[in-house]
Amino acid sequence: YLAVDPDMQHHGLAAILMDEVIRYAQEHHLMISLETHNPDNVPMYEHFGFELKEVYETKNGKLTEYRMLKQI
Repeated sequence: YLAVDPDMQHHGLAAILMDEVIRYAQEHHLMISLETHNPDNVPMYEHFGFELKEVYETKNGKLTEYRMLKQI
């Protein structure tokens, strides 16, 4: 999970964490996948090179999951 305390958001902390994960994946030739339930997060992850691969919605419509992948 990636989470930043709301009081600390918009200070670049998520970018620092994402950059470290991406660096590690590149160093070890790994791909990275993630899921988010917040559609507002999708553009942020796209900024880091993730591609939206699937939008999954539960049958009851109570949960939507955005599945993303970054090829290294």
